[in-house]
Amino acid sequence: SIYQAQSPLGLNASLVYLPGEPHVVLHGPIREQLGDSELRGVLGHEFTHFLLFEDWGGEFWTTRRILESWDAMASPHPAHVATLRLWRLYDEILCDRGAYHVTGDVNVAVSMLVKVLTGVREVNAEAYLRQADEIFAAGPTSSAGYDHPEAFIRARALRMWAEVGDESNGAIASMIEGQPQLDSLC
Repeated sequence: SIYQAQSPLGLNASLVYLPGEPHVVLHGPIREQLGDSELRGVLGHEFTHFLLFEDWGGEFWTTRRILESWDAMASPHPAHVATLRLWRLYDEILCDRGAYHVTGDVNVAVSMLVKVLTGVREVNAEAYLRQADEIFAAGPTSSAGYDHPEAFIRARALRMWAEVGDESNGAIASMIEGQPQLDSLC
């Protein structure tokens, strides 16, 4: 089922997970601002969340719920907070691959991603990817996000994965986690 939220918040989509029933909620004027291919990318992204939760006997769904409940405690253990953060970041990276899978075009998936995250109406995906490369050319960069990596990291990770598949996983991990720090859990 697909619903349109009535809140005036920016562009977004979210999955409401029920076993065996994907429910996607569209936020803002997403249908008006995205082209058909980009909208398919949004749905591919959200349905990938569903497939992750649905497959493997629901183990990923159960694991995520446990991590979220620990994180909601009055004084969550730092290891639980760090684990949930990484879970969420990598979950988005995986689901961006679902957007690419259904569109078959990195530029469409990147354009969709940038439009949804920024609200801009026109995106030059190739120029955006060049800008992301420039950021990384300046030195090591990693995500500071708690539940979603930065758009330029997601776009670059998606292009890398589309080009070389799982061989890109190590480089993507560096973009998400950065270099290990002695006093950090990640």
